[in-house]
Amino acid sequence: MRIFIFLLCATVFGLNPNSSFSQEKVIINQSQSVSVDEMFNIIQQQTNYHFIFPKKLFKNSPTIQLEQGEVLVISLLGKALQDSNLEFEIDENNTILIKKIDHNYDRRQQKVKVSGTIRDESGMPLPGVTVMEKGTVNGVATDFNGVYSISVSDNAILEYTFVGFVKETRDVKELTYYSGVDITLKENVNALQEVVVTGYQTLSKERATGSFETVGVEQLQQRPAATFVERIVGQVPGVSVSPWSGKIEIRGRSTVFNGYDDVLIIVDGFPLTQQDDYNSINPEDIETLTVLKDAAAASVWGAKASNGVIVITTKTGSKNKKLSVDYSSFVEFQEKVDLGDMRLMSVAEEIDIEEEFLEKNWVDLNSLANGTSSINDFYLANIYRNGLAPDGNTWSQDTYDNYINELSSREDVTKQFEKYLLRNAFRETHNISLQGGGEKNTFYASLGYTNYKSHLIGDKDDRLSFNLRNTFDFTDKIKFTTGVTAVQRNEKNNGISVDAADQLQAYDQLIDENGQYVQKYVNWTPWLSREREAIVGSPHTFNLVEEQRNQDNSQQFLDVRADFRVDVELFNGLTVSPSFRYERGAGDIDNFRNMNLPSHRNFINDYFVNGNYQIPVGSDYEQRKEHYKGWTMRNTFNYDNSFGKHDITLFGGIEYNRRFSENSLNRHFGYNKQATLYIAYDELGLFNRSLRDFQGVPDYNLYQGIFQDVNNVDNRFVSWFGNLGYTFNDKYILNASYRVDQANIFGSDPDFRYKPLWSVGLGWNMVKEDFLASTDWLNRLTLRGTYGLSGNSLGAASPYASAFSRTNTYKYSYFFSRFSIPANPNLKWEETVTTNAAIDFALFNNRLSGTFEYYKKASSDVYSRRPLDPTVGFTDATVNYAEIDNEGLELQLNARVIDKEDFSWDIRANFNKNKNVVREFQGSTQTADYLSAGVGILAGAAVNNYYAYNYAGLDENGELLIYDQNGDSQHWSTEFVKEDLVYLGSKTPQHYGGLSTTFRYKGFDLTANLNYGADFYFRYRPNYASSGYGTYNSILNTAQRNFGNLRLDKMWADRWREPGDEATTGVPRLFWNGVNPYTGLVESRFTGSSQDRKFSQSTFNTVKGDYIRVQDIILGYNCPSSLTDRTFFNSLRFTFQVTNPFLWVENDFGVDPTVYDRESRATSNLTRFTLGLRANF
Repeated sequence: MRIFIFLLCATVFGLNPNSSFSQEKVIINQSQSVSVDEMFNIIQQQTNYHFIFPKKLFKNSPTIQLEQGEVLVISLLGKALQDSNLEFEIDENNTILIKKIDHNYDRRQQKVKVSGTIRDESGMPLPGVTVMEKGTVNGVATDFNGVYSISVSDNAILEYTFVGFVKETRDVKELTYYSGVDITLKENVNALQEVVVTGYQTLSKERATGSFETVGVEQLQQRPAATFVERIVGQVPGVSVSPWSGKIEIRGRSTVFNGYDDVLIIVDGFPLTQQDDYNSINPEDIETLTVLKDAAAASVWGAKASNGVIVITTKTGSKNKKLSVDYSSFVEFQEKVDLGDMRLMSVAEEIDIEEEFLEKNWVDLNSLANGTSSINDFYLANIYRNGLAPDGNTWSQDTYDNYINELSSREDVTKQFEKYLLRNAFRETHNISLQGGGEKNTFYASLGYTNYKSHLIGDKDDRLSFNLRNTFDFTDKIKFTTGVTAVQRNEKNNGISVDAADQLQAYDQLIDENGQYVQKYVNWTPWLSREREAIVGSPHTFNLVEEQRNQDNSQQFLDVRADFRVDVELFNGLTVSPSFRYERGAGDIDNFRNMNLPSHRNFINDYFVNGNYQIPVGSDYEQRKEHYKGWTMRNTFNYDNSFGKHDITLFGGIEYNRRFSENSLNRHFGYNKQATLYIAYDELGLFNRSLRDFQGVPDYNLYQGIFQDVNNVDNRFVSWFGNLGYTFNDKYILNASYRVDQANIFGSDPDFRYKPLWSVGLGWNMVKEDFLASTDWLNRLTLRGTYGLSGNSLGAASPYASAFSRTNTYKYSYFFSRFSIPANPNLKWEETVTTNAAIDFALFNNRLSGTFEYYKKASSDVYSRRPLDPTVGFTDATVNYAEIDNEGLELQLNARVIDKEDFSWDIRANFNKNKNVVREFQGSTQTADYLSAGVGILAGAAVNNYYAYNYAGLDENGELLIYDQNGDSQHWSTEFVKEDLVYLGSKTPQHYGGLSTTFRYKGFDLTANLNYGADFYFRYRPNYASSGYGTYNSILNTAQRNFGNLRLDKMWADRWREPGDEATTGVPRLFWNGVNPYTGLVESRFTGSSQDRKFSQSTFNTVKGDYIRVQDIILGYNCPSSLTDRTFFNSLRFTFQVTNPFLWVENDFGVDPTVYDRESRATSNLTRFTLGLRANF
């Protein structure tokens, strides 16, 4: 539960005078006896409360003994007023009125002592809960273990209150026993979050006008996913994960360039240096996560906030609390990858289409036989059948038929791929944390370990994280906070990616019936390979399983963050806080390609010429080093005070940060790993000699850049910022912020280098108006609106011309510089103007609550490539000119449907609509072919969009027909223009959201989470028929992969074959490569490739992506206190989680529209099972 943030809420940001007063504390410097008047002076000096009472009211009252330490104000009042006929009231101006009580009330009744433990619904003890005797000042607070003990009248009513939880009451007269009166407080899931953490400040929700959404520790811990991103998917309005990029998006995309659309992530008040490294944050350390969505919320973070901000606050300890230990452990099993989800052709279907390729002259057997490239089994058999093999081997028809039948009967190679190269993914996570504190300090320390073995045999990821946070109160005015976080990652990357199955023939084999490797000649023809084996004395064969078992690739990363902060209270309400964060990361990526690795051995053998190895025998060792460091210095002031009906918050500061990164590469041939020695080799000389293999062919991939390379980036930013918050009478709210950012990436012109950002917001707490005061069913009604400007910068752009050095040809090797980026002295920040309007409401004692918001984000001066006059030396340049709008609605609803003592039912739901439109864009290429590929941008469309050819079926010859802009069907070879395309819509859901429902019965709870996406499109991507005609054994050969050696999608088994098929299939025919004997016309397989491309990019394959996914179902059990009280555990919880159990999709292909390609279809969003344990002791 949200122990720590609620303690903060209770002591600082209570929603009304009574709730905050009940937990207000003062510090007694030394034990002493004081009069009542003196005690009131102590309270007035340390709090904002003032007393009104007759001057001589306490003249003859006895003195009060005060003990050194921290004490609740309400306890002091209890001592002052005990055994008297006085009571107190608190008004809205923090004035405490002492007055006589009703004499008919007898406060000297018989006293009883009531005691017990207070826990949340998960069984965790709640410290700091206020226990009050109703109608009196008699009250106590629970200790760190949630234990309380209070002496009350035997007919008293006890009230149990804690910020963020529903109040409970107990009638003492109805108690059977006075001890063991245990209470379970239910979280007020329907009340809006009590506080908002912006990273710089912590604000009361009622005093904030911006668009925020806070996820507490209970929500985060409910779903034991590896990253915080997985834990919040579908839970936060306005937040989605792009299906095509996998990135977080907050209210749509506001920029064009990929890589500069990241959400800004803040951890404990500072931005992460590596913004895309979510893995450096242990989700078990997170106390709260706040999403800042509009300008008022995010503008304080300046020019990097236009894509939205996520603020993470990690856990801390509590003062005067004994050591508490939390332990959590999760074990996750994932179902095994089923390569059938790639929807590949079967063995028989593949042989059938290869026979058609051969029949239609796509393959020239003579050229294959007399060439040098490898040949797959089907075409090799046809070479032998036709007597074309250079070694003279000829097969009879019977031998050929028997072999083809044997090929056809083989099990699909994907089954062997699954058996020998894939496994069930497994993850285990362990976290242990310690927290507590003394009178003047708090501490929190955690250690987390994750061991992950992916679905690829040979891949492994070990992660160890450490977090330490301490606070020290040097005096009651000076507080010092320190924090250190370290993450060590060790990875092994020796698995064979699933996309390698794309390059295997369906009838290939990896392991024979005896468990031995099935060897293939993958570089050259069998006869040439055997000839080379005799010359070199080394095998030229390849096997994918052998390749995997001999890979030796590893990565080690260490990321460290350290921060320091001093809070100095100069006088009441004003605090100055200098702070500093330093971050440093280092990564070593080591790839050893040893001689047992078939691909490396073959590479070395190919350069054995004239009896000499031109490349040294031994390992090819590639070492990459990645380093980054950054620091942020900041000095802020915060003034927060109240004057009668006026609440004022002033915040401001200055910040300087610098980010530096350096990446380097060193590569050595002939490396001996044990001796750490390598053969000295003149890398530049290697390149200059134009190294050639045994056929005299140069390898253009061997050049200086692959041996040594260094690049670095150095960015510097300085900012000034300020924020004003004003509230009148707790009803009317004004917020304003202003920030100026300056960066070294925009040249020296102050018009472009400085960026002022600002926002203004208004709010109205309507529920506090007199005309609504008597409305018992309305608990909250707030109107708020904001308007402001935020920005973004593109690190790759520069106001200066950029050039790089290289060598011109592989023959002469002269060095020259080539300008790659033209100078642009007018380069400046991107701008986003955001308008936000919202209403917050809570009804029926907070049983139903929610928020409804409207927003519009108008981005201008967006970076994009713009065509230039070629005479200037460049065809295009990155400039500020594009415009993008995002407009949307968000609705969040929270409901406690049933609220009984032993049973409750809660629902959380959010519904979102976002419309993303490019308003201004002038791309250099806007042809129909370019736009239909799904990579183009056009004004009037979404940034990530799909245009498609309007599929019109097949003609009587099985060829593709396409509707033009007039609705007339045209042959696919027609010259189409962009106006003939159909704009379908966005690649990203324009409607999305989530639903979470939880049932609780005694110690059991059952939660189901689902999310949905609608009003978007995805492309099925069946690839081209021509991409499967290739003849090679091209396993792991990227170059040959591009020449059409991919396995074909099952769709092509339903292709058109004869007249009349157009009535039963929508898949076009294969073209002849030469004269079509049925028409007498000359055709080309290359022409067929053009048809295939338009078919792939047509509305036949670009379809609606609507889906509903049950993300997970979680069953939990909290052991009762009657059991844990007999052990050393304070609480014990067990969980069982099923992730991705169900998916409904609208498309007829039956595939997940949130994954990009067919490899991902097989490996993403698989069902997982997780067992979990949480314990506190």
